[in-house]
Amino acid sequence: MRARQVGSIVVLCSLSGSLTASLGGCLAAKPKSETTAGNLPTDYGAEAQTSIQVEAPISAPAERDDKKAALIRVAVFGSSSQPVGVPYLYGYPLYADGGALQGVRLLRQDNWGGAERTDQPGPDGVVHVTERLPALNCEFTGIQEDETKYVPISVECDLPAPRDRGGVRPVIGSIGAGARPAAVLQDPSIEKAFLGEWHAKSQGFDAGDGVGYFDTPHGLLGFKFKNGKLAAVSFTFAPPEQRWRTQELWSEPIANEGT
Repeated sequence: MRARQVGSIVVLCSLSGSLTASLGGCLAAKPKSETTAGNLPTDYGAEAQTSIQVEAPISAPAERDDKKAALIRVAVFGSSSQPVGVPYLYGYPLYADGGALQGVRLLRQDNWGGAERTDQPGPDGVVHVTERLPALNCEFTGIQEDETKYVPISVECDLPAPRDRGGVRPVIGSIGAGARPAAVLQDPSIEKAFLGEWHAKSQGFDAGDGVGYFDTPHGLLGFKFKNGKLAAVSFTFAPPEQRWRTQELWSEPIANEGT
């Protein structure tokens, strides 16, 4: 088993399961120059040791329905030399500490209307789960290991946004769907939070079809390109982060009226 350290996340490269598939194959990370407390080489380990306070999420945040607001917002904490970027998707924080952990629960609950769930039993005895939320053009994937244990893998949102959520609205900053990879790197929040560099890339990225990733405290923020143009955004939940497996986050919501 090979593993590459990308900040606070160890991505398994040789496994053929859902996690590796969701990442588009083994990640090609940038060269490393520092080490973590466990002596693993990384340029992105500082964020895991930085204490930050992320506000608790609210139901149906204004950003979700603001057609001028970007789908992705990155709040930057820490210092200029050791910035920490916390991503928000449609206004919901993707952060596993404190009250912000409820962001993923609210994201599913508020936008559950019309949701479709598919359970696919695997040869390993677990059930591979896909939840499609048409209200946001988003899809969650995960593994149901047993009746009480669910392991989230990722959430990916196709671009552009649904018509009811603004259609052709900014994806991050002023950058829209169809943007080139270089444009994403030039976004001010990306430059500030991630120093304007991809932390990792999936196979095929340099040829125009793949995902570029930024390491965040509790997962990978991804930008997916097809034919060299921005086609989707994603968040891959950090496998070692046990708080993502909190059962209440993944129970089936009751569809809200008006979503």
